[in-house]
Amino acid sequence: MTSTDGDSAKLSREEEEERLHFQKVTNAFRSYKKHSTAAIHKREEYMGRLPVEHQKLLRKHGYQDTMDDLKQAVEQNNEIIINILKDVEGLFENVTHPGKAETDPRVRPGAVDMDKVQSTIKQIVRDWSSTGAAERAGCYTPLVNSLLSLYPANRGQVKVLVPGAGLGRLA
Repeated sequence: MTSTDGDSAKLSREEEEERLHFQKVTNAFRSYKKHSTAAIHKREEYMGRLPVEHQKLLRKHGYQDTMDDLKQAVEQNNEIIINILKDVEGLFENVTHPGKAETDPRVRPGAVDMDKVQSTIKQIVRDWSSTGAAERAGCYTPLVNSLLSLYPANRGQVKVLVPGAGLGRLA
């Protein structure tokens, strides 16, 4: 085997690992609604096992309304996820491959993957919705003001590294 053959095999293995990882990430997003709905139902079932007096107190203080709001939020978030995933199959040549369905344990999302989906949704809300405007102002305004005071002239020539900006976050 030549050096080129070894490099090709390594690249092929790396490409396969990258495709598996990409499929796992997309499967995690596809599993969001099922996972989140199950978590809400688990909370409701737990409430149903509480003594009736405790259930009444929780209802009095809006617990069921909160659960209903969460269900609605899951539906709305899932609509956004559907739009995000609409054209993902051809992205970066990560086309669906036979045998790489969610039944393959290598691409089945786990709890950590689902936590990352939740975190991504929170970042989308913070960075792109009116709901996140106050948080954006609190986070970004001091940074922008510091940069403006440090570089009052030639701002167009100053480059700033923004970790995480490659994830579609505001920069």
